[in-house]
This record gives sequence, structure tokens and C-alpha cells, in this order.
Amino acid sequence: ILLLISSGLVSLLTAQTSPARSAAYAAFEPLLHRSWHADEVWDNGQRFKQSIHFSTDLNGHIIRAETMGFTDAAQTQWGARNHGIRRWNPTTERMEFYEFDALGGLTTGYLSFAGDSIFYHYEYGGNEMTDAWIPVDEDLYQFLVGIRHDGEWKQVFLHTKFYAHMPDLSPPTADAPLPYREIPPAPASYNACSVVARMIDGLGFRYYWATEGLRAEDLAYRPSPDGRSIAETNEHIHDLVQMVHRAIVGQPIIRGGAYTAPPFEEQRRIILMRLKEASDILRVSHPDEMQNFKLIFQRGERRSEYPFWNNLNGPLADALWHVGQMVMMRRAAGNPFNSKVNLFQGKLRE
Repeated sequence: ILLLISSGLVSLLTAQTSPARSAAYAAFEPLLHRSWHADEVWDNGQRFKQSIHFSTDLNGHIIRAETMGFTDAAQTQWGARNHGIRRWNPTTERMEFYEFDALGGLTTGYLSFAGDSIFYHYEYGGNEMTDAWIPVDEDLYQFLVGIRHDGEWKQVFLHTKFYAHMPDLSPPTADAPLPYREIPPAPASYNACSVVARMIDGLGFRYYWATEGLRAEDLAYRPSPDGRSIAETNEHIHDLVQMVHRAIVGQPIIRGGAYTAPPFEEQRRIILMRLKEASDILRVSHPDEMQNFKLIFQRGERRSEYPFWNNLNGPLADALWHVGQMVMMRRAAGNPFNSKVNLFQGKLRE
């Protein structure tokens, strides 16, 4: 019996260190300890929006994939969507995956690899499906979902890209609903990223109501001849929030050159949407990633970098400071802050 146990243990250890196993785990290395974001539309018109964070657990024997996405069929609720595990099965000599979702489902299957590309194989709706992660560069993967046989795609239902940081820095569209009328639900757990995300949510909620219902005469109000007006204070908050957002999406803050501030309503929309995007990224990021969220200033060829610590005591704290100033100034202008706003609960009182 001892001989059988010993020989079985040797076989297991040999399998665990096999070249196939090593190659499987190596394919995930570029994805690990980072969050990946995609926003696309399925061929049936439904939106595909996900943020996935990959990490290892149990001494590196399993790979975890935590996915944020829509948690209801109507695609109105955003939160923890999937909890996934990838692990090497020494018996079948292949990597297997288990994907639990917020709707109570479980998808299982196996993975195959071609160079650095990763392919998930599973059954869905009576079809043998394949999801593919195909690297483009260190911050970008092509992602395909469809039916694939003998190395060829027979049908593709989704073709999009996962970015290490979402690169869209264009102004949000005018028809997108504004966030932060109410503060979003708190993150499920406490860590460096979720705490900063909640700070940003608090800023977004306070800013929403500090600027809701401002009139033209309010925007022009200034407490003294040499003091900032409400409109000028809002422009400064706009610049501060851009700094916070660009640090989290990994983009430099460009200094110098001509600049024309957008109108107040567009500034307000950009501020609220950028805060929400930054918070969403942080909610699915791993605490180890905080060191990547640097403030990068660039003026021509000159470039300087600061850690996220400076974002906390700099732009974030400064933006909260100026939101309070706007509340004070609008009261002095005769248009006070809505008294039904419950800052502690993050919603309007009934």
C-alpha cells in the first residue's frame, strides 16, 4: 500500500511539473494581478461590458478570475458577475475551468493553448463554444466568442478587445445617464482599491448635488472681486478629476498648449462620468495595482511621475474642498443646496 501511495505521489508531482502544465500557467502570466476591461455589443444587440481581475491562490495552483458585469437580465445592475477558477488536472493532463455566475449558473470546460493565446472550450445551448484570448501587446488582448473547429472560426458571436486600462478619453456622450444621483452600493470588501473607489463615489455624489439646478446667475457668482466664481471653481474641479481619472487609466496629464474649457453642462457630465469610470476600475482592481496608478505629468519632452499617495492628498482632497466651496457659494447666491440630500445615506430623503 505504501508503495502504491508513494508511486501515486510521484506521478502527481511529475504531472504538476510537466511541460504542458508549465506552459498553461505561463500563458496566464501577462494577465495576472491586473484588471482587464471590455465594452462591446453582441451580434444580437445586447451589451457586453466586463472588467476581469486575474490572480493566483493556493500557492499558485489555481488562477482566480473575478468578473464585474451586469448582474440582471435587463442589464441595469452592475456588480460582481462571475467567480472563476482555472486549475491543472493532472489526471486529464489539461487545464480546466469553473465559472460561477451571479444568476446561479455554472459553466465548466477545459482550456487549450497556441503560443500565448488562450482558448476556452465549453458547451452552451447545444453548441461546442470557444472563447479566445489572443494577445496583441502587453496591455491589449483580442477576445472572440464563437464556434471554432480544427483551428478555424465557423461562426463568431462577439469580437472585441480587453484592455488593461480602458483607453477612451473622449467626452461622454450627451445621451448617457448621469451617475451619482444616489451613491452606488458599497464594495463587497475592504481593500486599498475599494476604499479609494468609495471615496470617489462620495465625491461624485456630493458633486452631483452641489451642481444640480445651478442657474446662469449662480455660475457667475463670486464671493469677492478677486475670488473664483462658481463656474471657475467648477472648471478647476474638472481639471482635478481629469488628473484622478488619467492616473487610474494609465494616461499622462498633458501640460502646456492651447486649451478651451467646455461649457458648464459638458464639464459636469465629464466630471461625473470620469469619476464613475475611475471607481468602476478600482472596484475590480487588485490592491497590488495601486502602485501602477501613478500621476504622470508631461510637458513636451519633460515627464514627471508621482505615486497614488499624491492623488489622495492632492487632486482628490482638493476636489472635495472645492465642492464644499460651491455649496457655500450657491447658498450665498440665493440658490441653496437641496435640503433633502442625505449625505450620510447617499440618497434623497423621501
